[in-house]
Amino acid sequence: MNNKTLNKRTLSPLQTKIKPVMDVRSENNPAREAVRALCGSPFSIQISFREDTDTLARFSHVPGLIGILCEITKDGKLLALGRSVSVFSKLNKFVDRTISCAVNGAFLSATNNAVKILESVRVNGEEETEGLGGSLQYQEFQPASEKQKSYLLQLVNANVEDDDEREQLKSKIENISKEEASEMIGGFLNKTINY
Repeated sequence: MNNKTLNKRTLSPLQTKIKPVMDVRSENNPAREAVRALCGSPFSIQISFREDTDTLARFSHVPGLIGILCEITKDGKLLALGRSVSVFSKLNKFVDRTISCAVNGAFLSATNNAVKILESVRVNGEEETEGLGGSLQYQEFQPASEKQKSYLLQLVNANVEDDDEREQLKSKIENISKEEASEMIGGFLNKTINY
């Protein structure tokens, strides 16, 4: 390792830079509009619990097993299921606690599944919000162009003296995005990149 790299902060040039936090306090901010649109359509869900006889049948070899099934429905249509079990044993002999653990576990499982499905119901159902998101949507990964990669390789070869660092950067260049490549090129050209 040479003296030039000893005192430098070690940051990956591929590490995304922290962008300033968006100030959402303004009433006309797009984020606030999106929140109002998503939260403006209230709906009701129903949660019910019952003994999970299917699970009990499959685990008939386990003595003292308690199985609970939680169903979450929205407008009479099934939204999510959650299952959980608990076992009576020498270490777990309190009836209320054993059953409560199974009920809570089934509820957590069902709500975890429901939040994944609820977004699909919201987007595809009657609660669809048109024009929502606009500039707030996540952009898909766009790989760097061959021209960007080639130019970056030239910059790395010309600017990075340490062999290990140079090889590490070269290996990462193959899988970076267009945006990361642009930032990295700019960093090399402005001599602000930390490698």
